[in-house]
Amino acid sequence: MTGWTPADPGAGDLDGLLDRMATLAGVRDHAEAIYLTVRHTTMQVPDVWTGDDADAWRGDTDAAAASWSSLHTWAACEFRALGDYVTAVESIAERARRPQTLFLEATAQLSGHAEGSDGARPYRELLRASDAASRDLATLAAERHVADERLMATLRRFHDEV
Repeated sequence: MTGWTPADPGAGDLDGLLDRMATLAGVRDHAEAIYLTVRHTTMQVPDVWTGDDADAWRGDTDAAAASWSSLHTWAACEFRALGDYVTAVESIAERARRPQTLFLEATAQLSGHAEGSDGARPYRELLRASDAASRDLATLAAERHVADERLMATLRRFHDEV
């Protein structure tokens, strides 16, 4: 979510997010396994066990199962949110390559031209190409900003719910 600029809306190191996703996948899978184990263990205890100790044990196992289920849900949701964000940023980076190249080429050629001079490409054509590329990059920068905001809002919501 950092390291990008309007001129380079696809920039930024996604490796940290990919590492976080790998960790979350492990947490998600581990939490699910423990949840299933607790549920299975609860079902193995005969209903003939009654009394205060049995009630306390069942209450504790129900609470433990709920906690592991909650952890699983949180990890799965954060994993999906980060995955959606990484996909969005990769898409933005891919779509930004062409306008970045066009902008740099047009700008470089414009710096060698005087208005009205003859050259490989007419001045106005270069100016139009530069403006179009700049608009495309601005659109992608706005899309990146929305992706950043969406990720933050989603993560806040998940953390508030847990």
